[in-house]
Amino acid sequence: HMNSIQGGYIGMNKEDIIKEINNGEIKEVYWPERSDCCDVENESFENVILDNIECYRLTFKKCTFKNVQFIDNTVEWIEVEECTFEDCVFSGKIGDILLTVGNSSFERCQIKDFELDAVSEQLEVVDCKFDSCIFSDMKIEADLTLSGGSMTNCRGENVTGKMNMVWEVEFDKCIFENINMNTAVLRNSLKDVEFINVNQEGILHVK
Repeated sequence: HMNSIQGGYIGMNKEDIIKEINNGEIKEVYWPERSDCCDVENESFENVILDNIECYRLTFKKCTFKNVQFIDNTVEWIEVEECTFEDCVFSGKIGDILLTVGNSSFERCQIKDFELDAVSEQLEVVDCKFDSCIFSDMKIEADLTLSGGSMTNCRGENVTGKMNMVWEVEFDKCIFENINMNTAVLRNSLKDVEFINVNQEGILHVK
């Protein structure tokens, strides 16, 4: 991958991703075989905006994101594994997508003004750690499962919609306000968690 200098910092930016997507190389490991893919491993992104990216698949493995904004990207398949996100912002609207996020950490990140409408594919967030993150003004209609991992010092507000399941997540020192969700909540651990005007439909079982 090409490196770019951003304010003295050497890392990747949006242009590098676009070049990788447009390099014309057919990815035979995917079905269907596509050229509009980008696989990134052991790279760093800092102080960049990744917006309006259109492609078939993005894969990030063991990457670091610091102060990165993800806005209105159109990708059919995203895989994130063993990545670190610090002070990042996720916003915009995402349609049908195949999404897997595993063994990654999010610190002081914001998911805000965010709409997820993806009911035809499975989405999984597995064994991830969220610390001091804010989830606000979100609308979710997705076959989304959040399982394992933890949320510490996080806040959720003005979140509505429907998702599959919240399973075996450790919640500590969190506040959830104005939440209206239809989801199964199973075998989670709650410690010093405050609920304000929360309407949760579906199965509810606290470990």
